[in-house]
Amino acid sequence: MKGTREKKPFQKADRFSKGLDLPMNAMFDVFELSALGNREISLDGCKDILFFSENKIILSCNKMNVEIFGDSLIIDSFFGEQILLRGVFCGISFSQKEGANE
Repeated sequence: MKGTREKKPFQKADRFSKGLDLPMNAMFDVFELSALGNREISLDGCKDILFFSENKIILSCNKMNVEIFGDSLIIDSFFGEQILLRGVFCGISFSQKEGANE
């Protein structure tokens, strides 16, 4: 069909944030998670550490909680809203917080 193009979520907002030279997570209630293999996780937008053990970490990130599973988990650094985790990761789970709008 002529003139129809699939729009990606946040497409207009992404162009707007780039025009202002701001990251997307600064404009919206989102967090950014990146992994380096299964040995390092960096998360920007972490509000709080809800639970920590050698095998499980639960992080509060805006409207979601992030559960990270693995072995020998450590918090390498936590400054502002940026957290760096190390260990041997085997799973990540996301859950909507109670009362949070989708």
